[in-house]
This record gives sequence, C-alpha cells and structure tokens, in this order.
Amino acid sequence: MGRENPYNGGRNIKQGYFFAVVLLLVSTGLWGVLLKDVVLLYEYGEYERVIEEGETLLAEGNLTPEEKKALHVYLAFSYVALEQKDLAKEHFGKILEVDPDFTLNPEFVSPKIIAVFEEVKRELQLERVPREGGKPSKAKAVLYEIVLPGWGHSYIGQKKKAKMVQYAYLASLGIFMSSVVGCELAHNSYLQAEAEEDISRAYSVYNAWYKARYITFFITLEIWTYAVLDVLFSE
Repeated sequence: MGRENPYNGGRNIKQGYFFAVVLLLVSTGLWGVLLKDVVLLYEYGEYERVIEEGETLLAEGNLTPEEKKALHVYLAFSYVALEQKDLAKEHFGKILEVDPDFTLNPEFVSPKIIAVFEEVKRELQLERVPREGGKPSKAKAVLYEIVLPGWGHSYIGQKKKAKMVQYAYLASLGIFMSSVVGCELAHNSYLQAEAEEDISRAYSVYNAWYKARYITFFITLEIWTYAVLDVLFSE
C-alpha cells in the first residue's frame, strides 16, 4: 500500500492532481515562481528528494522572496508526509513571519497538513498577545523562566536559546533525580550490610551516589540561575 500524498489528502494523484497543484499555487500567489523540479518531485511523492533539493536551494540564497515562500511550503508539506512535524512547523513559521495572512486551501490540502499549519498559527498568535507597549512583558518572561527554564526565553522570541536552556536544564534535572534515587537505594544497602567487607563496599557505592547527587544538584541550580538572570537582564 503506497504512502498517502499529503497534498491531496489521499486522492488519486492520477486524476487531476496537477490541476490541483496549479489551483493551490494560483490561490497562494506562488504560481510562476515555484521551481519546476520541486513541484514534480513532490507530485510523484519523492519527499526526501524535495527536502534535499529545497534545502539546498534555500542554502544557496539566490531566490526571490516568493521563491523562498514557495520552497518553504513544499518543504513543510514534505516534512509532514515524512512524520517530521517539528521541521514542518519551522518552515510554516518562516512563511508566516513574512506573510501573516498566508492560508492553505483545505479543498486541496490534506487535514493532516492543515492541522500542523494551524498549530503554528496559534503558537505565533499566542506569542504576540501578552505585550506591554509593543514589547514582551519582562515580569512575565522572568516568571515563566522561574517556572521552567527556557519558557521565558521562548516568550521573548529567543527560540534557539530557549531550546538549549530547556534541554540542558531537563537533562541535568533528570540526572539529579536519578542520583537521588540511586543515593537512597545505596544508603539502604549500606545500612543493611553486616559483614565488614560488605559494609566497606556498600559505603563506597553510597558515597559515590552521594557525591553525584550533590554535584548534579548544584549543576541544575546553576543552569536555572543562569536562565533566570539571562532573561532578567536581556534587552
């Protein structure tokens, strides 16, 4: 059983498929600027090739704004087809950054793609709502960062830093929690040991876990402190 083509929602691409492509491009203002190879590759379900060719063209940078928008559309569609939602959202986001009124025609685009696109639109709208004098609220940003490092960075538009801070914090927190459990288990084993050799061995294990708990606690605390201060003193 072949893969569903997200562009036509699983309809038979042999029946009027190219006509649907033309209608979508005309409705979005992209007709006449989209590169032919990318259209044909997508039409025949070569999503990996669409991504390879499209990302290369974007990296080269010799494109008009409309050509960039067109490539972002087909890259997003292809990433959805390959179940890579986060990458699809990145490309939809880039389209909406330059064209907030951009829409997709549900008559020719599958509900699966529409759902991802609408999710990106909602996320961007939420980012624009809580503003004070046209700028993100510093107080809210700091509060968000206190609750979860990275959240405040995301709120003020520092997406890449938000991911880095959040991954570092969650990874450190996870290791710390593991060390807490390991330390408790090692402590119980130490208390239950009776033979002198077992006591010595159990104590060594417990001591190692205790140090790990101590170190990871302060690493986690330092990451949290850095994140909060970075948002607090950001411009």
